[in-house]
Amino acid sequence: DAESRVQEGSLLRAVSDLLQCDEPSLDFALTKRKIRAGREFIEKPTTVTEAEFAREGMVKAIYARLFEWVVSRVNASLSLVGA
Repeated sequence: DAESRVQEGSLLRAVSDLLQCDEPSLDFALTKRKIRAGREFIEKPTTVTEAEFAREGMVKAIYARLFEWVVSRVNASLSLVGA
């Protein structure tokens, strides 16, 4: 499996803007891993398959947080209506 890399810089920019994070950090999160070896940390490129799993995990976490936020907003609105 080949090393992963972000192919569309414009998409990385758009996603980093939406998530309010810097592009290099997002790129690193999607395409590299930090491995602890003794007292040192080593950066290792991810394979395409590993990067796909990282992307899917990030999407699931974003969706879960967004869903929790929507539910809390709906609950807050319902509690105001019933008061």
